[in-house]
Amino acid sequence: MQKLRSIATISNAAMPSDLKSYLVQKMKNIEKTYHCDMGDSLSVILLEKQEQPYLLDKGLEFYEILSFSHADWIHTVWASSDGYSEDIYIPFSTETQKLVERRCC
Repeated sequence: MQKLRSIATISNAAMPSDLKSYLVQKMKNIEKTYHCDMGDSLSVILLEKQEQPYLLDKGLEFYEILSFSHADWIHTVWASSDGYSEDIYIPFSTETQKLVERRCC
């Protein structure tokens, strides 16, 4: 699991280049729109396929499947009651999709 709390850490993280470009642009847009530093209220979580158990205790807001040239990813969001949230990405598999569907509120 990689927990990324800034645009700089996303930029330097080991991940496919098209996913990295997507995440950097997305976080820049969030910071600009909400006038905040993502480290204060948001982390990007990159999971490996075998790290599905991380999702078991989370009530997830929604999910979507993102397609990149290298692979498909499941994107979901967990928001805590104190205003902190996690933008979570995990490589697509049917098993993971079913788990995420069960965890979505």
